[in-house]
Amino acid sequence: MASGSDLSAAPGASPASPSHAPRAGLTVLVLLFVVVGVLVAGVRNVSGGEIGVSVNNLSGDVRLENKVGLHFTIPYVISFYTIDKTEKTLAMLGDPPAGPDGAKPPADFLNVKSSEGDNVKVDVKVTYRIEPEKAVEVLRTTGSEALAANGILRNWVRPTVRAAVADRFNELTREEMNEGDKRREQAQAALDDINKKLRDRFGILITSIAVENPSSYPEYEQIVRARKDTDQEVKAIVEQQGAEREAQKKRVNEEQAKYDVAISAAEAQAERDIAEATAKATKTVQEAEAEYVRVTAEAVGKLKKDEAEANGRRRQAEADYEGTRQLVMALSGAAGSQLVAAEFAKRLKEMQITALPYVYNAFVQSYLMEQGTGGKAVPLPGAGAAAPILNNPQPTVR
Repeated sequence: MASGSDLSAAPGASPASPSHAPRAGLTVLVLLFVVVGVLVAGVRNVSGGEIGVSVNNLSGDVRLENKVGLHFTIPYVISFYTIDKTEKTLAMLGDPPAGPDGAKPPADFLNVKSSEGDNVKVDVKVTYRIEPEKAVEVLRTTGSEALAANGILRNWVRPTVRAAVADRFNELTREEMNEGDKRREQAQAALDDINKKLRDRFGILITSIAVENPSSYPEYEQIVRARKDTDQEVKAIVEQQGAEREAQKKRVNEEQAKYDVAISAAEAQAERDIAEATAKATKTVQEAEAEYVRVTAEAVGKLKKDEAEANGRRRQAEADYEGTRQLVMALSGAAGSQLVAAEFAKRLKEMQITALPYVYNAFVQSYLMEQGTGGKAVPLPGAGAAAPILNNPQPTVR
């Protein structure tokens, strides 16, 4: 019992004191609000037209955040920045249009000097954007405060564009500035100059530049307008001359087409005539060749026949000659007289001799033709003077 009375007598000994319970609940509630506030403060949203960059304030590390959507960071430890990456327009105009509230902004044209030294006002329109992969360079070179105050346009784009356009356009004459092609060429050259300065260092890309509406002092503008009117008249005359040349060219083409048709017809007829003449000539040649072959064959046949006959006659003559030669040789030899006598006897055997009786008178003297006398009559030995022939009939030899 004593121990119980001691416990009850001790002041503040109860573990569940009613005075401490509200303070504990308030502490938990405060801590909950702090945690929620920290979480909310650490949430950053990156839309589709933005690029995020996170900076670690302790380590100095800078990171590019490409993901679209919510990003969770630690407040005060990590700073998170969003940069607009959509394409924007800068218009520097001498007569800008009124805004949505009806108020007209001040003129913002660009003054350039021509190559002759004239002051010329021009309107310049530029489109630009940052390159997302270079967003870290954009943040470093421009700064977070300048980014929030449109520092990309004010610090980099506008002054660089105006300087580059003025530098390039002072190469043109006043007259050349009125020519659209010349202005576009110089504007493209200025665009290239600007991107060499802004793209790699600042991550800013100029996508287009248009330079329009060149104007100068009124007197010169009147001269320019007059010249434009003259140029239009000259252009109209040139176009009319061009139309006339086209019409003349068309007529020439038509005449040429007719001429080509006539030439084609004449060539076709000539080809037909040549073909017919060639066929006729070919036929004549073939007939002549056939006749030549026939005549040649007949001549060759006749020549061969004549050669054969001549050869036959030559061989016969040679045979006759040889026979005669053999006979002459035989007769001229030792047995020649015997052969002659034998042949004479043979011939006499075959002969029939008939004669009529004749009478010698006292004057007839017989003569004998002897061999070797030269054909002269030699009187027989003992014969007397020849008597007159009374009757001398010729014998008949058969």
